[in-house]
Amino acid sequence: MQFMQTEHLNIRRMVPEDWSDLYRYLCSEESQKYQNKGAYTKKQCIEEIQEMSQLNTSWSVCLKSNGTVIGFITLPQVLPNNSRTFKLHFNFDTNYIVNGFVQEANQRMLQYAFEELQAHRVIGLTCAQDTLSNKEFAKLHMRKEAILQKAFTYRNTKTNKPIWWDIYSFAILKEEWLRIVR
Repeated sequence: MQFMQTEHLNIRRMVPEDWSDLYRYLCSEESQKYQNKGAYTKKQCIEEIQEMSQLNTSWSVCLKSNGTVIGFITLPQVLPNNSRTFKLHFNFDTNYIVNGFVQEANQRMLQYAFEELQAHRVIGLTCAQDTLSNKEFAKLHMRKEAILQKAFTYRNTKTNKPIWWDIYSFAILKEEWLRIVR
């Protein structure tokens, strides 16, 4: 599948030209504070979006009203392949989170995972302090399965000591999703 729609959104495979819309928020320290790469420079954004657009697991989320790219979703399969598990990751311009667009896009991606990709399970990982992402996973009826204490470090303090983040692990099984949508 190359293209999906919801009431307000077009979700399509990412293309290199998406970098300019995505850079509007990927360059912000505030909007990227819980992302592993932090804020992007223009060059980093162009390179990252170019790389992501080569994968068939990266999707741009666009407003139907004007075509603006407001975020992206990745949905790669987790190894081993016979687990039929996929990892949902989303990164949106924070200006579009409160109006339900993130939930609308992620619900469509869950539908795609379970119906088209024949997923058995979809997982999501998020920084424990990222309350907006944690709420989005909860709205998708994904259950919190684990708290991975001090699991990742992406940044250091001014004295070069690692900053360790606790990570929440969320998941939903196909049969759980089917009970919700029926």
